[in-house]
Amino acid sequence: METIETSIFAAVDEKSIHFIPSCSRNVALEVMVTTQNHEKILGKEGNFLKAILAREELVSTGIGFACAIPHAKLHDIDDFFIKIGIVQGAGIDWKSVDRTPVKLIFMIGGPAIEPNRYLKILSTITEAIRKEEFRKELLSCVTAKEVLKLFERI
Repeated sequence: METIETSIFAAVDEKSIHFIPSCSRNVALEVMVTTQNHEKILGKEGNFLKAILAREELVSTGIGFACAIPHAKLHDIDDFFIKIGIVQGAGIDWKSVDRTPVKLIFMIGGPAIEPNRYLKILSTITEAIRKEEFRKELLSCVTAKEVLKLFERI
């Protein structure tokens, strides 16, 4: 996978974008992880999914604005990746800080040995999410190609 540089969304490809029907938080996370579970990217033996679910049990990654940023760092992941989930329907009860059902999921994974890069990716996504126009445009996308075109403008 490409290195995440200037635009963190440059590393997102069509396989990293998921249109998910309304379901439970854990089912949505499992769908996003298992649709591209390459050991090199997501760790061995389901470690990434286990880490994501454990993180959610500690504290919700639902940050408000109908968005969640589930994330985990593992020693057996080679490079950073971002997966996007666009929830169709009413959204997902994520136990978000503002109690709004989640409709946009930005999943981040990466190596545990690069905390500064990890924080940069997290803050860049958070900054994008704060823009209402960005969220509206992303929610209006119906294909992965439309999502990628939107990311090209960021």
